[in-house]
Amino acid sequence: MGPTTYSFISEPDEAKDSGQSTKLLVINSLDDLKSKLAKVILMILVVTFFEVSLSMPFVEAVDLVYFVLGILMVSLALYFSSRSSH
Repeated sequence: MGPTTYSFISEPDEAKDSGQSTKLLVINSLDDLKSKLAKVILMILVVTFFEVSLSMPFVEAVDLVYFVLGILMVSLALYFSSRSSH
């Protein structure tokens, strides 16, 4: 176990300055962390919604209306979450 084994843990500035890192994981404040965490949770909820909707039986027309309202709510949540980051 040489010093190169753990060099990525002790020297994050080298990766940051190399130009290969992305701005995706750069967190400058607690608000940035909360925003990124909220987006991850929202994406998990969207994927779960569509997984559940694949197995949902549409027996009556009301079921389809509820499904459309669910898609509308997901769309609004994604719209407002992307709008708040700009």
